[in-house]
Amino acid sequence: MVPPRGVARFFWADWTTEEPADGFLRGHVILLRFVLRFWYVVRILAYQMKVDVSKLRQLIREAEASRHTHVQHILQEDGPLRPGSLVKVVRKCGKPTCHCATGQGHPSTYLSSKQDGRTRMVYVSADDEASVGQEALRYRQLRRRRAALAKLSRRALELIDEFEAALRVSEAVVPVNNEEGKGRKAEKKTDHQGV
Repeated sequence: MVPPRGVARFFWADWTTEEPADGFLRGHVILLRFVLRFWYVVRILAYQMKVDVSKLRQLIREAEASRHTHVQHILQEDGPLRPGSLVKVVRKCGKPTCHCATGQGHPSTYLSSKQDGRTRMVYVSADDEASVGQEALRYRQLRRRRAALAKLSRRALELIDEFEAALRVSEAVVPVNNEEGKGRKAEKKTDHQGV
């Protein structure tokens, strides 16, 4: 017979050892030891559950503090935002006498963004390059903070669900029976009084 592992091994120990006691007495001793060990394991698990609840509280507080920080950063944004990224492109103009025909092309800056599932490139002049670049950078930062906020919110909800499960009582509440008919008569009286 293969001995069990973990908690089951803890309970199994008395069942596999041979004792010189009578069958009836041995059965009661083994049952008593089993019950005491079971009670001990239940107490340990109950204590561990309390420790887990305090850790869950701490994790929820940390997630909420981090969420608050992200919200504050998002609310501080006040400038214009521009979706997309600045892209440097080197092109040839096509003139046979231009330097780009034999060497480096003409550098130009474009704003690349997605519209209707396709990538669109819009030319950005050298004068507007700095401001458009800052607007695009702020837009990307806002989107990253928004994604982090969504992730933290999901994590906080998962932690709250774990917290609820750790505190939930598994026993059903038994209703207390009142004297029969009292509640019904009172309801009927109020119904007649209202008519």
